[in-house]
Amino acid sequence: MKKLVMILGIIGIIVVALIGVVMKLGEAHKNEMKALRYEVIDMSKVENGDYEGIAETTLVKVTVMVTVFDHQITDIVINRHDNGKGQPAEIIVQNMIEQNNWEVDGVSGATTSSNVIKS
Repeated sequence: MKKLVMILGIIGIIVVALIGVVMKLGEAHKNEMKALRYEVIDMSKVENGDYEGIAETTLVKVTVMVTVFDHQITDIVINRHDNGKGQPAEIIVQNMIEQNNWEVDGVSGATTSSNVIKS
């Protein structure tokens, strides 16, 4: 009986510790999302050329090459996208090209990747 109580106590401690870790990770994730930068860019002032963009959180890392010609985004190539299940977010680059800015809807289920790609 004492062994059972001790085992249940240890399990309880582990569960409480895991809940604490999950809560801390959730808070860290929220802070990382808030720290992403989204700058207003006046495309009429952007020179022709290729521009590299890098954005990272703990879970998602993205490197893109953005090509601008005649003040229009003509191409966005994702050179690196380390993610969990966020690959579906890569489709947003087409919307960014069409709308000539980063202010596009993200992909449901790939919100973090969507936000990091836009950033």
